[in-house]
Parts: sequence; structure tokens; C-alpha cells
Amino acid sequence: MANAADATSVDDICCSVCSKLTKQEAILPGYQQWTTTDANTPGNSLARLSTVAFNFARALHELGSIEKGDFVQLFRRHNLGIYCYKKQRGPQLWCIICDGEEVIGHELKEANSDTTKSQWTDWVLKDRFKTTESVNKKDGNTKTPKFVYQFAWSVFPRANSRQYKFKQDEHRAHYIHNFMLMAKITFTSMFKGARKAECDSDKPVCCIFNPVGGGAFLRGVTPANLQDELLDMILIMLVYTFLTVSTTFRSGHDFEKQCPKHPRSHLILVGFGNFASGGKVKLHVHHSVLVANWMKQGFDANFITTFLKDDSFQIPGCVAGLNVDMIQVAKFVKSQNPNWKICISMAADNNALGNGYLGFDFFRGESLKTTDPFVGARRASDENNTRRTTLMEVAMAFNSLHTDYGWGKFSELLKTLFPNEEYGIITRTIQEKLSTELTDRQQVYDRFGCDASCPCDGVTHLLEKFIEDVKNYQRHVTSATVSTVIKHPILKEFIEMLQDL
Repeated sequence: MANAADATSVDDICCSVCSKLTKQEAILPGYQQWTTTDANTPGNSLARLSTVAFNFARALHELGSIEKGDFVQLFRRHNLGIYCYKKQRGPQLWCIICDGEEVIGHELKEANSDTTKSQWTDWVLKDRFKTTESVNKKDGNTKTPKFVYQFAWSVFPRANSRQYKFKQDEHRAHYIHNFMLMAKITFTSMFKGARKAECDSDKPVCCIFNPVGGGAFLRGVTPANLQDELLDMILIMLVYTFLTVSTTFRSGHDFEKQCPKHPRSHLILVGFGNFASGGKVKLHVHHSVLVANWMKQGFDANFITTFLKDDSFQIPGCVAGLNVDMIQVAKFVKSQNPNWKICISMAADNNALGNGYLGFDFFRGESLKTTDPFVGARRASDENNTRRTTLMEVAMAFNSLHTDYGWGKFSELLKTLFPNEEYGIITRTIQEKLSTELTDRQQVYDRFGCDASCPCDGVTHLLEKFIEDVKNYQRHVTSATVSTVIKHPILKEFIEMLQDL
């Protein structure tokens, strides 16, 4: 059994964080997308690209000495788990979980006080990765990381898909059914993976979830007021599904009687607004309209009467909402509760693990000097979390198993991309030149000794080479689909079928 300190409710943590955020005294960094600007305007794209180039080179270096059979060891080391649910009709649904360590993150420059916000850097290399020696050490010699989190890739139904005509009741019901099933698979996989990795069925679990990512392309839904109704519904569905799934992993918790004040499972919704545990969220439509039009199947009547009150949704004590960086809030919760298992959602697609985590759209022939890189998914948690963590090599290894590509071609590619001497150049250059975050693009160039007459000096040459290497890599792996790769025999031991969902 866990000790009393482990039973700390998420209420105390999240309520204090939410109250500070509400007062504009943020103690955690907010989520910032990549910015693409003109040549004279500050932006963070080039600085972020530099650190991602390091992580890509580091991941290739890690994979360079791995034989095909050793992928199993890599996946075991990261506690890979593949949870599949096969419907009677339709495609196979899956959730892939994997432990990852932060490589690129934020660092606190100035702590908050009564009058100022906390000041954070925008993406810097974490201390453990700042020396080539520590990165190159093999298992057994590498310092154990302090913060390791479980990430969960899963694919939610696209709200803007042509198959959904939300003005029709049966289409609403179909969307709700598909969403709730995917949410149930995701939360079930999170709990199963957390308990299996920790070998402890009673350890508290905190799920950090991106509801907007779960909403999958809400921007294409019309009219606008329908988007608001969908957001309300997604919030309610996620909370309901989390509560029902978490009860199956805790003995003595009867949801139909009463949701306990201090459960041992916790849910933090990120990027969906700030709301405290036990508070109320105002809905865009009266709950009777939601019940009539959206909630005709699958919801427990007691849940509706307990948590839906007129035009508001009562937030259970185990749920809170924050508009902050997902990995940073994971680190904060873990630092406050070291024995908790932290799970982070990754709103994925079925094209490749990690989505288009290196899917840069480059310049139309222009140089880095004149054009910032535009990153296709500048706000997506899946791509950015993969870019920032050791999930990079896991995703690359997983995608390379695609039968149309195969390990042979991938291993040949590794020999041509970032050989050892070039890897050393990249790591040393980026670590030395980007030791602090520089959001002014010209300052980044100045730091690397680049000017208009020498556009290929310093990091510019390395980044141009990095871009070319990424193109070569993607040329081989972008044809992969996750559903196809899951059938690879090397992954057989990691697959578990989910039943009776």
C-alpha cells in the first residue's frame, strides 16, 4: 500500500496553480507555438529548429549501432505497449504507450513574485544532454533520469470528417460513440501501462490530456456555434470516461454511489481553459439540450444528475484544467508527488507514429537566412512532444519497421546521415551557441557568426544539412501506417488485445 503522502489530492496542486494563473502570476510556462515571421521580426522557429536538429542527430546516433533484433531491447527499455481493440466492423483501433525523457524543455530564469510572472526560456537542451559524453554512454553507465513520463499515442475521430453531419441525431450519436470508445481505449491503456511499468496496482496515476487534440480538427466544423457545443461535449465525455475507467482500476470505488473527494487517479486537461477542481464550467448551451441532442446513449444517468446543473458542468474533485505546457505541468506534478505515475496524451493520426514530427515545409528554395522554417503542426502536442523527448528514436525505429521500407534500407540510411564526426560537430555547436534561448532571429545568426555575406557559416550549414537529411529520411518512412506496422512480428510481444470495452 502507498503511504499517506501518496494520497495527496490533485485538488491542492491544481487549485493553487489555477489560482495563480487566474491572477496572471503564472508559475508554469504557457504553451507557445512555433512562430514564423519576417526577417526583421523576433521569432523562435530557428532556435527551436536548432535544438530539434540536435535531438534528431542524437536519436540517429542512438539507432546507428542497433541491429534489427535489438529494437526489442529499445522498446523494452521504453516500456512500449500496444493496446488494440478490434471492432466487429471497421478498422482496428489502437493506443501505443511509451516512456520518454525530456531532452528539450524550459528552464526557469526568474521566479514569480507578488508582482511579476515567472520567466521561462523557450526550448533549451536539458542538463543531462549538454555533454556529448553523457549522451554516448550505453545502458548501465548513463545517469538515471529524474523525470520519465508515459506518453500515449491514440487516434480520435475527426469531427470535420464528411461522415459526420451533426444536424442529424444519428450522426451525433455515432460521433459520441466513436469518441467515447477511443477515450476509453486511451485511458485504459494509460492505466494498464502505468500499472505494468510500476508493478504496483495501487500507485496514484495522473493523466495529462489535451482535449482539443482529442477534438481532432474542430476548426473545420461549421457553423461556429456547433464547435462550441462540440467542445462542451468533449469536456463532458472525457471526464465521464476517465471516471468510469478509473473505477475499474481501483477497488472499493463505486461510481454510481458517489465520486470520492480524493480518488487515487487524477486528470489534468491542458489547453482547454483554466478551471479548478470542484469548480464549475459554464456551458454554451443548456444541459437539457446537450442531453436531448448529444447524450442519448452511453451516459450513466447518475453522472448527468450529479455533474450537470442547468447551464454549467460541475468539475469533479479529481479533475482540473490548465493552459500550460504539457511536459512542464507533468514535471511540476511529478516534483510534488515523486511516487505518482504521470501519463501524457498524444493526439495522433494513423500515418506514422509521431505524426509529422519532422514534417517541415521548406522555403520554396529560399535559404535559412531569408526565411524561417514553417512547421506544419506548430501547435500539435504529438509532434512537439516527440521532437522534444527520447520518443524521437522510438518513433523512428517503429516507423522503420514498415514492410515497404524495412530495416535494411534504414540501416544504410543511418550510415550516411550524421556520421559520428558530424554528430559531434552538431552537438558541440548547438550546445555552445544555444546555451541560452534567443528569440530574436538575427541574434541567433549573430551568435553563430553568420551574416549576409556568409549565409552558410556556423549553424546555418549544419541546419541546411539537417534539413536535407530529414528529407532523405522522410522519403523512406512516410509511406508507413501505424496499423500496418503493428502487424510486424518484432512487435508481437508488445501487443495486448482489449476486450469488453
